[in-house]
Amino acid sequence: MPRCPVCGSEIEYLKNYVKAEKLYLYDGEKYKEGGFYILCTDPADGNYECPKCEKVLFTSEEEAKKFLKGG
Repeated sequence: MPRCPVCGSEIEYLKNYVKAEKLYLYDGEKYKEGGFYILCTDPADGNYECPKCEKVLFTSEEEAKKFLKGG
């Protein structure tokens, strides 16, 4: 199992955040949730973070895959 190069933890997966927006509707007194919109069309475009220390380790799917496969 690979280890995070920052914190040294064994990791099975990487976190991949994508950009999104959450819409709220405001009526002058309270907010109501109006929807959730993903701005990124391909999750492979996100940053890949260690699930333990949450540091960005990779910025491409290719690098992340190579790391997780032990390369």
